[in-house]
Amino acid sequence: MVVVPPELKEQAAEVCRPYSVVELIAGMTSSLSSVRRALQIVASPSVVIHDVTRPFVTHDLIVKVTDALQSSDGAICAVPLDETLKLTRSTRVESTVDRTGWWRAQTPEAWDCGVLQQAHERAHLEGGRARGNAQLVAKCGGSISVIAGARANIKISSGADFMLAEAMAQSGVISPAMGPGH
Repeated sequence: MVVVPPELKEQAAEVCRPYSVVELIAGMTSSLSSVRRALQIVASPSVVIHDVTRPFVTHDLIVKVTDALQSSDGAICAVPLDETLKLTRSTRVESTVDRTGWWRAQTPEAWDCGVLQQAHERAHLEGGRARGNAQLVAKCGGSISVIAGARANIKISSGADFMLAEAMAQSGVISPAMGPGH
């Protein structure tokens, strides 16, 4: 199942045509509402969610998050923070933040479908706001494993990110949707 913005459904259908098992679903106004919509349709004990803005996902990451479902309700990919973090007030540095234990979340994510459905329904009924599936599941007491992600699994959210992704793809070291060495 692929969830896409309604205005891109026709283009997505063309891209997905070679994959006869792909079902296209029109997305909603936010990624969480799109996931909730897809969960109402999916009939599987588990689900893997990936954000298309991360084109360098690897098969290995998908396998690792899926395997982690053996011991938890969900699994996310993440990389440890390595930048120096500053707490500021306006334009003044107040302190340096200890980054120990802080990770940058990525996709893919894998979830027990029932647990994720319940978390989304609860948030919908309570009018809760969240930054992602992991936050919703954590609020319901679910267990979430963190799998070491890949630094090359970048998120493209700006022109500079796009230029970096283009350079990565053109280098031949990594290719979109396949990861390193494919």
